[in-house]
Amino acid sequence: MWEDRHSSYVLMANIYTSAGKWKEAAKTRSMMRNKGLVKEPGWSQIEINGSVHVFMAGDRSHHRAAGIYEKLNELNTKLKEAGYVAETDMV
Repeated sequence: MWEDRHSSYVLMANIYTSAGKWKEAAKTRSMMRNKGLVKEPGWSQIEINGSVHVFMAGDRSHHRAAGIYEKLNELNTKLKEAGYVAETDMV
């Protein structure tokens, strides 16, 4: 039916979930597991002064992780104080 790619299943399960179709979402995730597909963690990269830094979701192995997360917490606090609310329906 779909290519055997985790992203197709994750997207479809998220669409079902956002539509309140819980059984369909569970069935889709079950099909994914049965095929041995695993969602890959999200990642980002930035370049600073010619050096590329890669960050994976939840990874704290970067040598400056403590300072990075401290700054992120400061920014999140300021955003909340300013009234920002993230749209996370499809995440």
